[in-house]
Amino acid sequence: MSDNPLTTARINRTVYDLRHWKLTLFVALCALVFRFLSGRDMRRTERTSRKGRTTDASYFRAASRRPAGWWANLPGIARAWIRLGVLGLLPLWAWAGWVPVALIAAAGTGLMVLAGVRQLRDERHLDRHVRPVWPAVAGVIGVDVEDNPSAWVDVPADITDPDAEITVGLRAADNDDEKRLAHLVTLFSQRLGVDLAGRIDYAGRMVHLRLRPDEPATWPAVADIIGVPPAELACDWMTVTGDPSDKKDTAATIVVRLPNDIVDDEPITESLKTLFNQRCAGEWLIKTDRQARTATSFRKPPTPVPPKRVDLLAEFPVPLIPSQTPREDAAEPTRGQS
Repeated sequence: MSDNPLTTARINRTVYDLRHWKLTLFVALCALVFRFLSGRDMRRTERTSRKGRTTDASYFRAASRRPAGWWANLPGIARAWIRLGVLGLLPLWAWAGWVPVALIAAAGTGLMVLAGVRQLRDERHLDRHVRPVWPAVAGVIGVDVEDNPSAWVDVPADITDPDAEITVGLRAADNDDEKRLAHLVTLFSQRLGVDLAGRIDYAGRMVHLRLRPDEPATWPAVADIIGVPPAELACDWMTVTGDPSDKKDTAATIVVRLPNDIVDDEPITESLKTLFNQRCAGEWLIKTDRQARTATSFRKPPTPVPPKRVDLLAEFPVPLIPSQTPREDAAEPTRGQS
């Protein structure tokens, strides 16, 4: 009972205030149950913050920065279910015996082993492909180096695969997205030793880098003529049909898309015509479609050469003499006549 007369005499019943040991024990027990079910650390250590968390993992989301081990990186609901599962094995053992408990423990151990193998594989991949380049990437995209690199960068194991993509996250939209894209392309191309091309997903705030496809040898010169950076993909501006280097391929064409901000197309088309005549086999002509904003180059057809020998009889046959023309109504000779 409390010694305060204001809380006992006026209401004529026993009251427990915060100084009572039973209430203190009840509050501490509720706090332990809450921490047990919420998946938080059961005790505070030097690594934990004032809220008792070693990472920024929430109840439904795993840790994204300051990783502190596989247990601390798990979401709170996963840690709570593991605790409840281990605690539920005790009454199961008392009710059904040790056989089902052993089976459940073996299954849980197998799952933990698989999770450990996957975690080890991911850590090796991060140590080999992501963490060496992470400080430079963090400086380009403008985030803290202490952040978890796997939350911002995804590097495939085999970058030489044509379908593989390197994904880098971006912060809020600003005017430096194109500059960051160029820096990331240069950075990963130098680190991985391959030629990469990139694009920006403005809606998802992501940068996608992939292996640069094979491009025509004339693309850098074409890009300089039409006024676009050579780092852009040639397939977005050029379409090559056939083999321009084969003089016998008369159906070869080169279609170049012209930028929309160009007013006078004639100097560009003349420069493209001169370029293709110098770099490709044969003589080339060019035709501009102003509505579609394209310039189509095609090989000039060869000039027909007259034959060295002309058969005048085949060209101008001599008609037969009427008297020598066979009559169609002539009767066939009967059998026995000579």
